[in-house]
Amino acid sequence: GSMSLNVDQLEPTSTRAVSTADFPVAIYSLEDNKEFAYYEKASLVPNKILMSVGNYYAEAHTPGKIEKIMSTPYYAGRDTFQILQNINTVSTVMCRMANGSFTVKYTETFLEAFASWTVSIDDGTQSAIIYTRDKDGIAPQTFYMRFEEGVEVLNVNFVGTTTSGNRISASNKL
Repeated sequence: GSMSLNVDQLEPTSTRAVSTADFPVAIYSLEDNKEFAYYEKASLVPNKILMSVGNYYAEAHTPGKIEKIMSTPYYAGRDTFQILQNINTVSTVMCRMANGSFTVKYTETFLEAFASWTVSIDDGTQSAIIYTRDKDGIAPQTFYMRFEEGVEVLNVNFVGTTTSGNRISASNKL
């Protein structure tokens, strides 16, 4: 049998397209997880791959490793397929964003009221995204966090000092 492999990206909450042409692609046997083929880039995958009859899965992802906290989104996907005798199987690996994005935006009222602050976002593990006025200014960058399996709640903590010197803290769960 043979297969034709496509790699695409699914991003339901945005219109921003991501090119998957440079995503590495690996094909594995489902029976023993042994790697059948590896391509450094999806653009290097041949139009037709000759394969033995059997069950397989293909994986593709953003180049590099996903980290707990990143400054860019990370996409990953997997598709399981079966190769049959004398049939060309078509497989499409749909890559979805594997980390969540966080951006803190401050209103004019907030900026007038607070001289300093720290906002932290964590999922209960040891890593957190931390925004401070000193480090990030009034227009902090977007961060992307990979969530550990089983995490259902994010903790958001705020500690700030008003322009009149009062210390305020608050916590919330998302």
